[in-house]
Amino acid sequence: MGYGFDVICTKCGYKKTFLLGTGMMYGFLTEDLVKRHIKGKKMRSDIIDKISTGYQPENFEHVLMQCPQCQSIYERFYIKFNEEQSYGYETRYKCHKCKKELQHIDENQIEKSKCPKCYENSLEKVGFILWD
Repeated sequence: MGYGFDVICTKCGYKKTFLLGTGMMYGFLTEDLVKRHIKGKKMRSDIIDKISTGYQPENFEHVLMQCPQCQSIYERFYIKFNEEQSYGYETRYKCHKCKKELQHIDENQIEKSKCPKCYENSLEKVGFILWD
């Protein structure tokens, strides 16, 4: 069961919903899941090639990522293959605004992060969502 929450800024009204983890229908990483969640053609092709040859990742889930420059927060579908199978291949994403590589952040870091809209330290995590 996946989970989620809203993030709001108490200063400027920024609000975004994040759905993280994996749903119950995500038992194995399939080509269909990759096509649904990976938008980049090269990344999608690389991952489909790996799973079509029998590799299964050690981890795949929706995670939080943040741009170190503009503070934008994203939900991204993260996939990591182990070292023995695919030299530790993992998905990497760039910020849509400034093109810097996104960094993983823990959900508990949200309230310590700056708002991507007003850059104040005023983000709060509110609510709780369970999704499948």
